Parts: sequence; C-alpha cells; structure tokens
Amino acid sequence: DKPAMPAVDEQKSDKDLSVGGGGRRALASRQTCELAAADLIADYRSAHGSVSPLLFWHEGQLRAFSGQYTQAIALFKQSYKPRQQDFGWNAYADATIAFLRGDRLALDAALVEMKATPAPPGETLKEGKLEMTLPDGTKTTMPWPLNVEVVEGLQRCLGKPYREAYGPACRREE
Repeated sequence: DKPAMPAVDEQKSDKDLSVGGGGRRALASRQTCELAAADLIADYRSAHGSVSPLLFWHEGQLRAFSGQYTQAIALFKQSYKPRQQDFGWNAYADATIAFLRGDRLALDAALVEMKATPAPPGETLKEGKLEMTLPDGTKTTMPWPLNVEVVEGLQRCLGKPYREAYGPACRREE
C-alpha cells in the first residue's frame, strides 16, 4: 500500500518485519523489492521533511545492495553524525563509501580510525566488547567498535558486490 507507507511511524516502519505489516524492512527483505523499499524511504523523508541519518543510511544500503553505488554514496554522506554523537559511525560511513569506490587505502584508514574509537562515556570495554546498559536497564555486550566486523568483511571482499561483501561470508576470517 504505497500511498499509506509515508504515514507509517518511522520506528514502526524500521522494526516491523511482518509481511503486510507496514514495515519497509519486510519489503526490503525481498531481494527484488529493495529499490521499491529505497523509494519508500525517499518518499517518507520527503513527506516528513526528515533528515534522519538512519533513514539516509538505510536508503543508501538498499541502493548499494542493488548496485546503485553513486546514489548510495550520496546518501551515506548525509548520514554523518555530529562529533559528540559519532562514536565510530562516521568512520563506518567512510569505510563503506571507500568500499563502494574500490579505494583500499581509504578503507584501511577508516578501519584504523574506527578501531581507535573510545567507548561512549559511562560504558565499559572488556576484551574488545562494549558492555552497555540499555534504556530499559538491561545489560548487553557487543563487539566494539560497532560495525567493525562489517568493515573487516568489506576489507576482505573488496571488489565484490556490496551485497556479497556486507554478508556473513565475508565477515568470517578464512
């Protein structure tokens, strides 16, 4: 229901994976529908005047998965965060852009920058894992910096399509 999609709440559209549930992720999960999902995000941004870095990023990813690298790069550049909110995000975006351009030196430099990212204030690093307290009070751990395994996969599979390089096979060390 394309006309109804821009009215769906951004969080619901991002998290709702059910078929017909209104979520763009459900649509994007079908390989042949990724560009339609990217267009829905663009329509949503336009309808709401949204400059959400996350929406630029997700639209860019869908376009990159579909081989639209030039458009994806332009969108990824709009996902940069202010310095006080960065925590490695901008280096992740730089690495992804470098991958799409086939620029090994820039990709390597972005990974070095990512790995130098300190933990957010009040959070603890243990053995390369960030121990975080979520807003609901639960504790979780995740690799730090965030998305480092993605960038290492992009590094391993430079020259392959983004769809493949972003996937789990490239994230595993041979």
